[in-house]
Amino acid sequence: MRADTMNRPPLRRLPATGHLLSLESAIRNGSITEAGRELCLTQSAISKQLSQLESQLGVELIQRTPSGVVPTAAGKRYLEQIAPLLVALEDATVALMTNRGKGRQLRLCVVPSFASFWLLPRLREFQQRHPEILVHITTQGGLPDLAALQFDAAIVNVQPSDHRYCHEPFLTVDAYAVYAPALAPETGGGRLRASDIGMLPLLHQTTLPNAWREYFAAAGVDGRDTAGGPRYSTLSLGLQAALAGLGCALLPDYVTELAVREGGLCRVPEPAYRVPSPYSLVYARHNGDQPAITAFRDWLFSMTTRQP
Repeated sequence: MRADTMNRPPLRRLPATGHLLSLESAIRNGSITEAGRELCLTQSAISKQLSQLESQLGVELIQRTPSGVVPTAAGKRYLEQIAPLLVALEDATVALMTNRGKGRQLRLCVVPSFASFWLLPRLREFQQRHPEILVHITTQGGLPDLAALQFDAAIVNVQPSDHRYCHEPFLTVDAYAVYAPALAPETGGGRLRASDIGMLPLLHQTTLPNAWREYFAAAGVDGRDTAGGPRYSTLSLGLQAALAGLGCALLPDYVTELAVREGGLCRVPEPAYRVPSPYSLVYARHNGDQPAITAFRDWLFSMTTRQP
C-alpha cells in the first residue's frame, strides 16, 4: 500500500454508495419510480436516500417536475464526476470476485472491427497463457483519452500526438480486392484480375478515401474513375456490403478469410493495398511496467511475428 494512502485521514465524508447509485439511476432514468425498479427498492426508499444525500452534501442535486426527475446544475456536475468512479468500483469488484483476489485486470479500448475479426478469435491463447489476467474490452474508433475513460491501454490505427502515451505499432495491414461471385458470372467461376474489376461498383472505406485510386495505380490500371460508390465507416460494414453483392471492397485477409474460404467472396490476389496506419498498442508512459500491459504487449508481438 502506498505511504501517502496509509498516512491520509479516514474517509469520513464519503456518502453511502447506495445513495450515489440511487442518484445515478434516478437522473439517468429521469424517474424515481424507475430507479426503484432498477435497484429493487421502493419509491419511498429512493426518495429517502436522495434526501439524505442532499442533506449530507448541503446541496440540492435534483428537481422533481411533472415530467420526472431532472438534475440541478450542481447535480449534473457531481454525477459527471462520480459516474466513472462507480463504474471503476464495479469493475474492481467484479474482477476481485472473478479471480478470488488473485488476478489482475486489463481494460482495453479497441477499434471495433479489429476487436471482432482479429483480437477476439485469438484472445483465448492469451487467456491460456495468462489465466490470472482478466481482459475487459470496449470498442471505440479513434484514440480514446485513457485516463479519463479508465482504460489501461488501447489498440488503434491512428497516430497519437499526445506525449503522455507510448505508441507501439505491432501489425501492418495489407488489403485485397474482394467481390461476390455473382458480380462476375460471365467468368464461369474464374477469378478476376485487378484490370477486370474496373467494371464492378467500388465500395469505399470512409477513413481511406484514396485507397482505390492508389490500388489501381499500383496495378497499372489507368483511367478508372474511383470517386463513385457507397462509403462505409467500418470494416464489418464493408464486408457485409461485399457479401451482399453491392460491389468490390478493399479488405484485409483477417476480415475476409472465412468468407473467401466458404465461397461467399472471391479475392483478387494482387496487388495488395498497404493501409497507411498500422495497428498500434497505446498506453500511458507511467503504466508501461504494469505486469498486465507487459504481458499483453509481449503476446501481441508474438502473434504478429507469426503472421504469414
